[in-house]
Amino acid sequence: MHSAEAERLGGVGIPEVTPPTEKGGAGHLLIVGNQRDSRLLLRKLLESSSYQVSEAENGQQALQMVQTLQPDLILLDVRMPGLDGFEVCRRIKANGETRLIPVVLMTAASDRENRLRGIEAGADDFLGKPFDEAELLARVRSLVHQKHLNEDLDHAAQALFAIARIVESRDPITGDHCERLAQLAKSFGEFLQLPRPLVKVLTWGGYLHDIGKVGIPDAILGKTGKHTPEEWEVMKSHVLIGEEICRPLRTLRDVLPLIRHHHERWDGSGYPDG
Repeated sequence: MHSAEAERLGGVGIPEVTPPTEKGGAGHLLIVGNQRDSRLLLRKLLESSSYQVSEAENGQQALQMVQTLQPDLILLDVRMPGLDGFEVCRRIKANGETRLIPVVLMTAASDRENRLRGIEAGADDFLGKPFDEAELLARVRSLVHQKHLNEDLDHAAQALFAIARIVESRDPITGDHCERLAQLAKSFGEFLQLPRPLVKVLTWGGYLHDIGKVGIPDAILGKTGKHTPEEWEVMKSHVLIGEEICRPLRTLRDVLPLIRHHHERWDGSGYPDG
């Protein structure tokens, strides 16, 4: 999907499909803070553990660097002039292109109020100041590893959306049906004032509901005349095929009922469960 199409879906659309890239070393980290000495201390420690390290001295610079660098983890100071760490974290987590990047907020160990604000902003972890070097490295290793696992899941989901578009191109009848349905579903969810996660489920369901047609032979899928009873049974199986294709991904768990039941009817005459 083109980025303009994703933008039309209001941030809950499907990101462009890009293959995972190999990164050298242990990972690329971004340190954000306005105190140069603190950044230098962290940098030396992390580089000694084979991490590639970049620095930003304020929140605005950090947001620009995050977009271009796509780091594996961000160490973010809470107290900064201009955009503070909470706002920077909030913006990173609200952006579909950067939401998977772990953010560790650096704050005083006993500062309970800041920790609560950090949780609300979407922070993944906290680092108390002054920090313990062993604890810091352990937290960084764990979060970078988790980020790579999440990226693997995200790439798998993106591959399914690409397959859905290919399936749609095989069917001469549907045209851009999936994209139109995704937009309608999103608009309807917003009209009902559903929570953002449910609007996302509806949008993804619009794209993926017919993905099971990948398992339907061309002779049946593209037939312009009436299907025989045997052919119709094969055609109906696309809802079950689609459900099985998407079942292994946890991120699509809530989309499965939409895929399985999108041909059901209020009077019980639909399929597959009547």
